[in-house]
Parts: sequence; C-alpha cells; structure tokens
Amino acid sequence: MTAKLRKLDMSAIPLGTLKLDFKGPRSAKPTHFIVGEATIFSGAVFDLAANPKGVSVPAGRYKVIGGLILKGKGARAKEVCIAAGKSPVYEVKPGKETVVKCGAPYKLDFSYMSMGRSLRVDGLSVKVFGRGGEVYLDIWEGTPQPFVYVRKGDKGSGKKVGRMKVAKGPSELNLYMRNKRSQVKRFSLADAIFAPMDLTVTKPYSGIVHVRLIEPRNKYFGKLVSDWK
Repeated sequence: MTAKLRKLDMSAIPLGTLKLDFKGPRSAKPTHFIVGEATIFSGAVFDLAANPKGVSVPAGRYKVIGGLILKGKGARAKEVCIAAGKSPVYEVKPGKETVVKCGAPYKLDFSYMSMGRSLRVDGLSVKVFGRGGEVYLDIWEGTPQPFVYVRKGDKGSGKKVGRMKVAKGPSELNLYMRNKRSQVKRFSLADAIFAPMDLTVTKPYSGIVHVRLIEPRNKYFGKLVSDWK
C-alpha cells in the first residue's frame, strides 16, 4: 500500500480557526496534536501544536486523531502517545474560532473486579485522561503506579490497601506475560511494559466498597487521581 500526501488548496474554501488550549506542566505539553476533518474534507489533517495562536482550517467537523509528547532528541528521546479517547467532535464555522481543550486537570480511569473478599484492579485498564477527553498511552518511563484506596459505602477518604507496580526485570516480566495471556488474547510485550501489573488485594471491609487510585507524582502529569468507583 502506498500513501500519497498533497497540500490542500484553501484559497476558495470558507475557513475558521482551531486553537489548542493546553493547560498543565511543561513536561506534558504536546509536541504534536493532530485533528482531522470528518465530513467534506475527510482525510485533511492539521497539527494544532504547530501554532499556539490557532490554525486556519476549512469550516467543518473535526475529530482528534492523536498526538505526541516528545522529550529529548535522537535515540534517547522519550515519548508519550496521545489518542482520541473520549474527545468530542469539534465544529468549526466560517470566520469563527473553536477551542480544543487538552491537558490538566488529568484523571486516572480504571476497572476492577470484586471476587468475594478480594478485588482485582486490572492493570491494562489504568489510563490517564486529559480534560478534553484525550487519553495518554505508552507513557515512556512514566507508567502510572498508583496507590489503591478502598472505602466502605460512599463516604470517607478510604484505606490504602496496596500499590500497583510495573514488572521489573525479565523474570518478573515473562511470568506476568504468561499469566496475563491466559486471560487476554494478544497480550503483548508493549502491554506489559506500558501498563502496571494487575493488583489483587483483600477487601478491608465487608459489604459494598468503592475503589479509588491515586498517584502522588507522575513524571509527566504530576498528581493523578481517579473518581471513586
């Protein structure tokens, strides 16, 4: 398959502006943030990080395609991938500016399974979301390793019951991959590296409990907190 690119002639097209509104630490500022038109000009893409004052685009409806946070240069460069996640569709009207929000406040999302007196937090489900709904993936040397809190009912700050961690060393990594592949089809090495391992803990309370994840200080995003679930 061959991909061909061509410059879009916008001289006779009604134009508007898309402006990226990033908030957060410099360590999490997107180097690239790509959006694409989803209707008449399907296939036309624009990098909103290229101009902080806004990018001229054909009037239409735009979806977040993805982006990158790049730190460093060459072989030692570190990167974080940005995907659409829960981002909305943005409408651009002729002569008008539309703001695309991203960045802080960041939030952790996750899922867990309750099994009698135990609960298991699924490592693959732990994701970082930005305020615009974008999700941050493959966080190089910054995979979330949050503390897990459990509370009884829907009140209180909860009790810390453990911390999620990434696999360290080939032996632990291989063992985790073998165990996880019995549960998840096509579980890859990248999945194992860029997500914390599952954490199974004993519930400190009987009855209905709620769970929250907190990472005090992430390398890129600072403090990360999830909702109670």
